Amino acid sequence: GTFRSGKHHTASWEAVKDDKATLANPYTLTKAKNAGPINFSFPNHEDQQISLSDAEFQGKIKLIQIMGTWCPNCMDELQMIQEYMDKEKPADVAVISLAFERYKEKEKALQVLKTYKEKTKMNHEILWGGYYDKKEALKQIPQLDTLISYPTLLYVDKDNVIRKIYTGFSGPATPAYEKQKSEFKATINAIRNSK
Repeated sequence: GTFRSGKHHTASWEAVKDDKATLANPYTLTKAKNAGPINFSFPNHEDQQISLSDAEFQGKIKLIQIMGTWCPNCMDELQMIQEYMDKEKPADVAVISLAFERYKEKEKALQVLKTYKEKTKMNHEILWGGYYDKKEALKQIPQLDTLISYPTLLYVDKDNVIRKIYTGFSGPATPAYEKQKSEFKATINAIRNSK
């Protein structure tokens, strides 16, 4: 077969059926390198430096969506997150979308983020992490052992410690979507109720 990612990438593939094959658990694919707190500082769509240590994130659970504006699964995940935030209105949860883009030029990348933020009616910060090459992106988040997929969702507790990482996303067209939505809420509640 042929895999196509937009107009930019095409790859051929070949498969052999394996009745015993299973998908890996998405919570086990990416790990934090240590139990220490994560911190970062990146520019938002208005070129203002935003840091995880800023006052607006203190004492809150953080959902950090590692994504790209070019990524359809990232948009599906964003919709799930925004639906949760709009419905639940949790005062103790903050969301940050950390975007890795096709543009290496900061000005172009920030314009794309601004357009995306307006288009999706995003009411949380979207930051520019850099170029979308996964090896390059991983250098910007050295707390992770790997970056396999966009999106990757980091569940970070009130002390900025990564508590759980979900690699990939099962969109609304998949049978796993409802399970993922309930696990998403359960994970936030488990972090909220720990300690």
